[in-house]
Amino acid sequence: MSDRALLETRGLSRLFGGVVAIEGFDIEVRKGEVRGLIGPNGAGKTTLFNVIAGLLRPSSGQTLFEGEDVSGHSAHQLARLGIRRTFQNLQLFRDMTVLQNVIMGLHTRGRAEVFAALLRTGGQRREERWMSDEALRTLEFIGLSDEAQTRASALPYGRMRMLEVGRALVSQPKLLLLDEPAAGLNASECLTLVDLIDRIQERGITVMLVEHRMDVVMRACGTITVLNYGHKLAEGSPAAIQANSEVVEAYLGRSGTFTRRR
Repeated sequence: MSDRALLETRGLSRLFGGVVAIEGFDIEVRKGEVRGLIGPNGAGKTTLFNVIAGLLRPSSGQTLFEGEDVSGHSAHQLARLGIRRTFQNLQLFRDMTVLQNVIMGLHTRGRAEVFAALLRTGGQRREERWMSDEALRTLEFIGLSDEAQTRASALPYGRMRMLEVGRALVSQPKLLLLDEPAAGLNASECLTLVDLIDRIQERGITVMLVEHRMDVVMRACGTITVLNYGHKLAEGSPAAIQANSEVVEAYLGRSGTFTRRR
């Protein structure tokens, strides 16, 4: 793991009318780490993800990616730079196959022009083969290769969650933003997800994880940042967050038992 910050925000704020979602928020995420982001509903976690991914523009402050100020960049520009995200509410193409869904995640890496696609040139055919191969390798990695030709709508819910991750992962991002990937998963599926996050990290991909399942957060993350209505309440290792009385009182519950990172 590198000590260099891959992502940094400085004084980041986002307002919706008179409502403050994020205010003066600073964070540094090192290359290669898995960073957890926790807090109650309305704390600003998804808004922060949307700003980092370019779906929302900050009201003030800066976002730096690999040292470059990307505060005004669009989602498409940031995707090309290597920032991809999943969504709490699944954004799958349900009438497409599993393979086709993952191929859609390669749109920022495609090189063929529109006219080539229409004319079915040799370059376009080579690109289609390349995309299919990349998607199949990703499906193998996430454990869905046997269901490549299955319609996404026919997958069990937990497999749909994995497919959402695969579609973001296929483009080989530098920073992967996972927005509540464990929502709706059972205990066994959560263990599979944690294992997948570990293997994604082994590939050198930096992960930011918004999640309410504390068992997943404590197992998967090396550092956890706690939000409190748009402000940073605490930051530290899973053990430090578990021992922080203010965090435990506000978010985790004093009687809860949580599993730390393996």
